[in-house]
Amino acid sequence: MKRKSIFLRCFAIVLVYSCLGIQQVSAQDWDHEYVPFVEEGKVWNCISEDSYLYGPYLIDCIFTMHGDTLIGNHSYKKVLCQYEKCYGDNEQHYYCAVREEAYQVFFVAKDASEESLLCDFSSPSEIKVMTHGDITFARYHATHIDGYPTKQYEFMLCAIIDGEANPSYGYGGWLEGVGSIYGGTPFDGILGGYDQTITPRVDLMSCKVGEKYIFKEGWLAQPSSVTSSTERTAPQKELFDLQGRRIQGEPKHGVYIQNGKKVMR
Repeated sequence: MKRKSIFLRCFAIVLVYSCLGIQQVSAQDWDHEYVPFVEEGKVWNCISEDSYLYGPYLIDCIFTMHGDTLIGNHSYKKVLCQYEKCYGDNEQHYYCAVREEAYQVFFVAKDASEESLLCDFSSPSEIKVMTHGDITFARYHATHIDGYPTKQYEFMLCAIIDGEANPSYGYGGWLEGVGSIYGGTPFDGILGGYDQTITPRVDLMSCKVGEKYIFKEGWLAQPSSVTSSTERTAPQKELFDLQGRRIQGEPKHGVYIQNGKKVMR
């Protein structure tokens, strides 16, 4: 009995240290404090596609994370959308539910009961093969946005060509704590996977919790309400590569700079 007790005690100690080791390895994947996606009161400010192209330049679509709901065996945060051009009023309409577990964000659309993976922020040093609908793509290893004041990770999404992830052919990108940042709603997952119920389409301009911004397009000052507006010069058409060189002729598929921000072609 004594030997058995000693063995069980040693086994328990080894198990505890093994678990601590696993947690330490997981923590070492991050060089900063993780910014969670699911936070009560988080706000995403968006501009409609027709406002961006034709003006006036308004923040006319706002997503707000507010309140809880239970779907199946999981607790979720509710996301509400205020978008007069889509809903015909300035009320907040239920849009979706989200939850977060182990750096992964799960999404349940309105009137749906099954969840799907929206963003995977886990293991930022790894390249992961993923699917969205009928599209198989690679989530490239994470990098920090150059010159951005926070240390959030950006995950580029790209095509798989000849069995290898090819970042020259992009499907958009995810920003830690924010979601999709290259066209469409933050909840669209990948570029081109637009939610057809949100029309006109929108582009994300900023995301914040309280007064703290975790994403902000520098060229557009943020109004305090949906009905506020701000002036901006007409959008430039020139494209530049990531080294700042102007692109001549028809661009190939890839990532470029236009109006001071990254765009996908």
